[in-house]
Amino acid sequence: MTPEAVLGLVLAVGPYPGGTLYSQTPVAKDAALVISTKREDHGRSFKAYRLLAADEAAPYACTQRGNPVCRRPRRNVTLKRWERPETYWEGMERYWGIANAISATQTSSAVLDYAVVVFRHESGMFRRDVHEGTNHRPYRRSTKHEDGGLAWSFGQIHWSTLPTAKIPIRGFKHLTLGEMVGLDDRSTSIGVSVPIERLRRIVKRCGATNPSCVFTSYGGTVSSRHPFIKARLATYARVRRLKKKDRTLSAKVREALGVGDNS
Repeated sequence: MTPEAVLGLVLAVGPYPGGTLYSQTPVAKDAALVISTKREDHGRSFKAYRLLAADEAAPYACTQRGNPVCRRPRRNVTLKRWERPETYWEGMERYWGIANAISATQTSSAVLDYAVVVFRHESGMFRRDVHEGTNHRPYRRSTKHEDGGLAWSFGQIHWSTLPTAKIPIRGFKHLTLGEMVGLDDRSTSIGVSVPIERLRRIVKRCGATNPSCVFTSYGGTVSSRHPFIKARLATYARVRRLKKKDRTLSAKVREALGVGDNS
């Protein structure tokens, strides 16, 4: 599957980039604020953050303390940096790098369909804190996340809280869990390759047309009635209903990313 097709699938199942407060990007203390605005792509309306232009007046909502519509840089004491929410186009560039890494695994389209569904639910669709690794150790001594810092990368792999622990899967045993997180190309590649390899083995055992078996096996539960599994099954059903045109990138996105025509 080409990077364009992967990104098209990612955007088709949503959510779009730039719409979550979990995706914080480091900036200077005096950087411009961002505003949550309504966007539309492929006929779908959604909200995402954008930068306030230098000559643009801030909306009235920005005067209301704590209003999430407008965000100025805030000091993250734990990470010792100033940060603000990732904008739509910043997120799209990051998604594009992830799509290239997924495409490079040269995995079958059947497995990649499952992978995108798993990533969609496990990482909130490639949240920046999950990608960067700042949602758990070694960046935080403690975490408010329910996994206690145990889950790693987009597939939220549960093996150890120690970043120095080796990855216990054939083909990756020379690597550590800490190498699965990070925004650089190598870490991104490892971060998608490990869960995709695990999924590939599960799909081989369950069969490509048995989503209940695939998702329960990956999620470590025996019941397809579990709310988490039901949500994945519903998203997978949407994926299977998608037509080719639903998986294509809009002209504006292709132009911004510098990619060719979908055809």
